[in-house]
Amino acid sequence: MKTKTLTLDIETTNLNPWFDAKVTTICAKTSTGQEFKEVNRDEKDLLSNFDDWLEEFVKRDFLVVTKNGKMFDLPFLLARMNLNELEFGCFYRLLTMKQFDLQEVTKRRVSLQDMATLLGFESKKGTGLDAIKWYKNGSHKKLLNYCWHDVLLTEQIYKVFEARNK
Repeated sequence: MKTKTLTLDIETTNLNPWFDAKVTTICAKTSTGQEFKEVNRDEKDLLSNFDDWLEEFVKRDFLVVTKNGKMFDLPFLLARMNLNELEFGCFYRLLTMKQFDLQEVTKRRVSLQDMATLLGFESKKGTGLDAIKWYKNGSHKKLLNYCWHDVLLTEQIYKVFEARNK
């Protein structure tokens, strides 16, 4: 039976969730066809909308696929939910689901761009610094496309590892 996946990526205003940073964009995609794509200036609304979207998937056996999600995306989301005084709801159950983090595949840090290049996939559409700039100057469509492309790229790379480990 094929593993059901939920691939996730976020964009933020900087790297420290506790000091003057916030989540600006969340994109997620399931292997069963559901998508979440949102940029929102109101972080509390963004986090709440994502938690509501998660409800359908946390009750089922999905594998959470990320690139550095265990060390960055998921802890960042948890911290920001706490600071926004949101109940963890479905997001807490997401933390307890099985996870596949591309960051853990190699013993050294290999960027998503480098993984894509090595496997012959299309290049990323920018960098994290670009994402911050796009958010600050209101280029939300570019930001959303960048985050969504990272989700699709992460999913493609995961599929390579999944196929090789069958």
